[in-house]
Amino acid sequence: MATPLAEILRNKISTYLPSEGCSVSFSKTYQNALMWSHYTGKHEGFCLLFRSIDGHINQSPLNYNSSFKTSQQDSPCNNRNFKVHDVQYGVRQSIDGFTLFPKRVYGEEFSSEDHKLYWENIEKLYLTKSVCWEYEQEARLYTPAGSALSPIDRIFHYDSNQIAGVIYGMRMTEDNKKIIREILLRKSKERYIRSEGNRILFNIISFEAKFDDNQHSISITPSEIFDCGEAIKAISSEFTEKFTSWSNGEALYFQHTEKGTSCKKITLD
Repeated sequence: MATPLAEILRNKISTYLPSEGCSVSFSKTYQNALMWSHYTGKHEGFCLLFRSIDGHINQSPLNYNSSFKTSQQDSPCNNRNFKVHDVQYGVRQSIDGFTLFPKRVYGEEFSSEDHKLYWENIEKLYLTKSVCWEYEQEARLYTPAGSALSPIDRIFHYDSNQIAGVIYGMRMTEDNKKIIREILLRKSKERYIRSEGNRILFNIISFEAKFDDNQHSISITPSEIFDCGEAIKAISSEFTEKFTSWSNGEALYFQHTEKGTSCKKITLD
């Protein structure tokens, strides 16, 4: 039986189209009550705080996924660390869907400058949303044209060294808080004793979310600092100094050299 013309055309076109990309969404705010209702099971969940390093979130060095790669040679994608891009809110601009076709189809040569402009326009599409979502203050990591990935391969294993804190939802159970606290204690110690490569380390802070009746908003209060397997309560004399250092972006930079490992204090943007 002959293949329908529509199916032949669809197969030909799909050969030149970039495959579907992947994205991970973050937010630059953690006090929006509507987002807590939407994304944390009506305040029963929690919010993880991340610190970007040089504007990037890195893959886990212990669970690195090489499947994150681009199928287009000129795509501005790095599969080891991902730049954090701010989402823009407004009207999305359409692009010419035929520009990736060969000259005999498109009718003209596609220069390197055209390729660069194409990927800039693709990025704008990935990073533009309707103004009705502006309250989310979203930022994204993305691969603009990833390989065809299975649901398992699409899981992004981030570098846990970049976790800077956690905010417990105001309706989160004490049992769940206890579980997360034990994980943070363990992670705060593991990140110091692991030996892989150069790394930047900072303390992890836990916060309590509460509803402020007077302001009709969510207030976030620091409760504990997790420092190399030790939990320091907010009532401790050590807390204020360590929390101030954390708030200022201070961290420890461990660097491997031929003579051993050196350590120095740095400040992240």
